[in-house]
Amino acid sequence: METIAEVEISIEYTLNSGETEHVELLARDYFEPEALEDPEKLDVDAEPIYLDPVDYLEVSAADLASVKLLIRNKGSERSLSFNTSYWNGGKNQITAKTEWSEGTIVEEAVTFSVVTGDEPSVNHIVRTVAREGVLVPVYHRVFTAVDGGEEDEEEIL
Repeated sequence: METIAEVEISIEYTLNSGETEHVELLARDYFEPEALEDPEKLDVDAEPIYLDPVDYLEVSAADLASVKLLIRNKGSERSLSFNTSYWNGGKNQITAKTEWSEGTIVEEAVTFSVVTGDEPSVNHIVRTVAREGVLVPVYHRVFTAVDGGEEDEEEIL
């Protein structure tokens, strides 16, 4: 495993069949090139190349039950994890994001992405954060597919 500024990246995923695989990623294969320009400043929250961990795998979201992405910086003692479950042929997902610093959770958030209908598809994205042990919605948007590949967006929260 390559270590740049002591950053380690791993993905564990479970297929719908129940088979589990583990992948170690190199920092240069995970982070945007600009983030790698100063390896000593590289940390867990640097910009990734892809936002969806599935894009780092050689498997379709439709074949996945879950994905666990863990980014650790042993030097700064910071970690960031994204644990995602998939259903509806990979169209729908729920992701729990947790950030730690020196062993203490500093941020927790949950994002739901639920696509309903075939034509036009409607995608609800809801983000919540944990506040004093309670999930509080902080973002809710509804995206509806329209002609020409465009989307209408409705802000709920």
